[in-house]
Amino acid sequence: MVYAAGRSFGLNTIECVTIYQSAFFEDKFPLENQGFADIRIVAKEEELKDSILSMRRRMLEDNEFAVGIFIGGMKGIIDEYEMFREKSPDAKVIAVRAGGGATATLPCTQSDPAIQALEESGDYFSLFNSILGIDPNSERIFSN
Repeated sequence: MVYAAGRSFGLNTIECVTIYQSAFFEDKFPLENQGFADIRIVAKEEELKDSILSMRRRMLEDNEFAVGIFIGGMKGIIDEYEMFREKSPDAKVIAVRAGGGATATLPCTQSDPAIQALEESGDYFSLFNSILGIDPNSERIFSN
């Protein structure tokens, strides 16, 4: 999805996104990885669950977050959400519940009923704009 969005802006290489993946899955990496400039491969552990935990820890430790966006997913997204809240308790959370999956079960962190409704809708643009306060007319800088 992120790759397709970047391509729609005419980008050959997406430089504004960092992808973290566990070497545990190296033989299954999607071809779209080739379109990202910053891929971070985290060393695999003996067990799958430990490999995934190492990748999540690295992703959260490498970055300072003002916002976490959660979309779809299975149980792993709940684990990521809990780790995120522990590391960045003051960060905003956007739970895109309309996509279903485990995100729909995350606790509501928005007090504004209008934003709660947007989390349930498919209007991602308005949701992100409302919470992040990004002017849709502001200049976007992409390289390539």
